Amino acid sequence: MSQADFAMSKIASYGDFGVNLRKLIDYFCHLAVDQSFLKKIKENDPEFRQTSYFNKIAWLKNETDNLYNPSYGDMIRVIFTKEFERGKLSDLVSLLSGRNFETKTYELEIQENTSKRLEKSLLEFVNETNFKRFIMIIKSAGFISSDLITSKMALNFAYIIYLKLREKNILLIK
Repeated sequence: MSQADFAMSKIASYGDFGVNLRKLIDYFCHLAVDQSFLKKIKENDPEFRQTSYFNKIAWLKNETDNLYNPSYGDMIRVIFTKEFERGKLSDLVSLLSGRNFETKTYELEIQENTSKRLEKSLLEFVNETNFKRFIMIIKSAGFISSDLITSKMALNFAYIIYLKLREKNILLIK
């Protein structure tokens, strides 16, 4: 199992809240590649359809651009690095467990804070305006086809920077 798999398992362990976050990540990745997957969600997961998360990704039903189709590992890396300014996914698993890196203890407060921050960052990632403007910027830089992009990690890092600059109100495009 990869660190992203461990992180997804840990996220899902937070009861309904965590299960819905995990589904948000998973469903976003499926919808980015296959827009017809929305029909499967509607038919097979009525509980998720009733959440506010469903509405946050339903816009993908009309999205046909395949320039950036992140995997769940990509999404976790982007939201974690953007929100916590750390790169090792094993640190995310530790934070989701409540690890205090200074005292080397586990604290419920850290666990709860981590899940809230992760949700906030995840919602920024799947935000239609953020995602479409990021793609527009990549295309305006000349990368009009996924064939021109040799590293998905470079796109992940670019999206991290984009989201971080938006958070700090540094971007000129709003």
